[in-house]
Amino acid sequence: MFMAFRIFIALLLLTSCAQVTSLTGGERDRIAPSPIENKVNPQNGSTNFIASKITIPFNEYIKLNNPLETIVMIPPHAKPKATLNKKTVTLTWEDTLENNTTYSIYLNETVQDITESNDSLMVFVFSTGDYIDSLSYQVKVVDAFTSQPIDGCFVGLYEGEMDSIRPTYFVKTNKQGEAMFSYLKAGDYNILAFLDLNKDMLLQANEKVAFKKEKVNLSLDKLDSNNVFMDSIPMRLFQRKAKPNIRTFNYTAPSLFTIGSTLSLRNRNFFIDGNEVTENIHFYSEDSLAIIYPVSDSSKMELVVQSEDFTDTTTIRLTKSEKSRNLNVWTNLKENVLNLSDTLTFLCSDNTKAIDTALISFMNMDDSTEIDYTTIIQSNYVQFIFDRDSLTSFQIRLKPLAILTENSSLSSEITKTITVKKEKDYGVLKLDISDYEEPIILELLFNNTVAKSYNLKEEKSLTINELNPGNYTFRIILDENENGKWDTGDFENQVFPEVIHTFSEITNIRANWDVDVELTRKY
Repeated sequence: MFMAFRIFIALLLLTSCAQVTSLTGGERDRIAPSPIENKVNPQNGSTNFIASKITIPFNEYIKLNNPLETIVMIPPHAKPKATLNKKTVTLTWEDTLENNTTYSIYLNETVQDITESNDSLMVFVFSTGDYIDSLSYQVKVVDAFTSQPIDGCFVGLYEGEMDSIRPTYFVKTNKQGEAMFSYLKAGDYNILAFLDLNKDMLLQANEKVAFKKEKVNLSLDKLDSNNVFMDSIPMRLFQRKAKPNIRTFNYTAPSLFTIGSTLSLRNRNFFIDGNEVTENIHFYSEDSLAIIYPVSDSSKMELVVQSEDFTDTTTIRLTKSEKSRNLNVWTNLKENVLNLSDTLTFLCSDNTKAIDTALISFMNMDDSTEIDYTTIIQSNYVQFIFDRDSLTSFQIRLKPLAILTENSSLSSEITKTITVKKEKDYGVLKLDISDYEEPIILELLFNNTVAKSYNLKEEKSLTINELNPGNYTFRIILDENENGKWDTGDFENQVFPEVIHTFSEITNIRANWDVDVELTRKY
């Protein structure tokens, strides 16, 4: 009796009823339909089962969601069919089941209430022999990059290979990322976790995946006091590498093209409309860059990115309206703050030819005096060089025509009031990273955004200057291939994503203070 009750808990969800009529107010119904325990026939957890029919009454009116695809018997010795009569689901099958075998029938979001379509994963267990397989196994699934638990992830145990077959057993993770298997027979299993986006229980190329290289061995001697094998090593869910290609190709009048890719663009050859581009290439990052290039008269322009191991082609269509837009000009500053290491720079969407200083005003905001400056003009930017030591803030005004480019000029006035940071405005962080011997990528996070990043190979300590006051955390990536970036996994070649250690304890940085922190390796 205890075993039958314990087994029924897996099927019994929540017992709140939903109304048949549509809701007209109040809180939204978020509770899935629940089976009525004492009316299920035969009872969940039955042994010596020889019938081919199961009747499951529910606590509210329901509807069936694609039962041919969402109802699965494990082991797959039969294909159950479902019929619905008001609140009752009847499962039947025609195949003959094997003797002395424990079967699980999964209703994977099959049963929904008729108001909000709430559903869940349910399992009905029975045995054709005189006992129910009783081994249990629990594993956790986390995001490979953030280490956060994954809710609702499909996890399967496979007696055979995992290629294009449904698992022998499967469950979904809870909000803590935990997947709990019950009613398992002893044996060795491959294990696979993935976000089953199309709910076909088969891994697709676009679905995030986690795996273990070694099989899971389930036997009685590995169970804890609760008869559960607790796997202490979490599975790390990752998105597989995207197919190498040009991701974006955008245009900003009059001459700026920006390119993004799913792979590094370093050491590639670039061709626009068949002409190789060797100048005016500006990298934003490894996989994104800008090219200053004259727009053609055609309504379409073609980009080819090429190297020995990669070639991709894409096109962009340009309207006359897009081509005729004004020159775009912006600064390199964030929130109009000039940090110690910054040089005030105005960037243009075209190559810069000259500036007219008579149309530029540069004023100290403290005493309204003019600031002397010089300029450096190169490619598509203008840098302003000046003595900043006595400044706390200044205003720069560029009137129309102040900047002249090869194909355009500044068409409207730009006014910027800029704050000048001093050394005393920053904090200093001194890091001890001697616990890490291998190459790492150290990321300093502010509001969960990377504020600073360092590729470190043999360094055992690091001093970070010019830090704005605030609360910071750290992330360390074990850079196995020493390419200076985090690499996701490769399921086909059984390569795990690179390990990330997250240090969530907050380090408070104060202005004009030094802070010492030791980052101890996590295992």
